[in-house]
Amino acid sequence: MNKLIKIANRYGFTETEIKVFLFVVVMFLFGISYKIMSAGHIEKSIEFDYSEEDSTFNSIKNKFAESLDSNKFNTPNIDYKQEVLDFNDADFNSNSKAKEKKIGRVNLNDANISQLIALPGIGQKTAERIIEYRKARGKFSSKSEILNVKGIGSVKYEKFKDLIFIENEK
Repeated sequence: MNKLIKIANRYGFTETEIKVFLFVVVMFLFGISYKIMSAGHIEKSIEFDYSEEDSTFNSIKNKFAESLDSNKFNTPNIDYKQEVLDFNDADFNSNSKAKEKKIGRVNLNDANISQLIALPGIGQKTAERIIEYRKARGKFSSKSEILNVKGIGSVKYEKFKDLIFIENEK
């Protein structure tokens, strides 16, 4: 143990670092000696013959390449853009403002849940909160009072403010 302290002081290592270094060296030497001792006992690995699978793969690959070269796939030229658009129900020529006008204006004091859900940005929960607010506080006195309802901020309000009204404000 005294020798370890002398070595540690000489090379600037701590005693623990020297112990770790010696452990690594001993394990390394043990590994080398084990490999040398068991060198004669290594079993020869099994060799597999893959020639049959390789020939099957190559024959299929060659047949496929021949069929591509001879144009056996006679597919007609298809206008894929038109095919995709045929399955799309969206009307790209309509304006989103036209859809909003189809909703019609909604009276905040008389609207039911389905009328409120029809407003842009209003879902089931928000519509329920609007009705709860109306029951608790009475009728809305102005359109902007809807901003007091949880879940409705200024951004959402801007989306539907032209679609709502209060009976007195028409």
